[in-house]
Amino acid sequence: MSSPRVPLTRIELVALAGLLHELGRADPNGAASQANAAIDLADELSLLRERDDEPGGSPYRNPQPPASPLTAEEWLAIRASAARSLAGREPLRPALRAIKRPEARRAIHAIAYDIATHAHITPEEWNWLAWLEEEWSLR
Repeated sequence: MSSPRVPLTRIELVALAGLLHELGRADPNGAASQANAAIDLADELSLLRERDDEPGGSPYRNPQPPASPLTAEEWLAIRASAARSLAGREPLRPALRAIKRPEARRAIHAIAYDIATHAHITPEEWNWLAWLEEEWSLR
């Protein structure tokens, strides 16, 4: 996978996980391979979380906090949370719109693209990727 290594906030990680969940639902035939790819995502891409996501972190002490690796357990917990709270187009689109950092948007789109094209890509998966490109002005 060629996705950029960008530290993501917890909110961004939950939105990413929700998007990957929807991509898996869009391709029932490839869902197992996508699920396996998503499980390995934290290790393969060395997903990072910003330290301000940790208890007691303050964005005012350090404007650019160092990032730390996201563990597989943390990623699985984030995926479970997203599957509960962001299932479906209606709750997921506002969560994705709330992501404002351009580098996070590019990273999330690249990760989603890598996962969606892991096997074959369905029209619904293309719709999600095209929506992100348009919504986030990635073209």
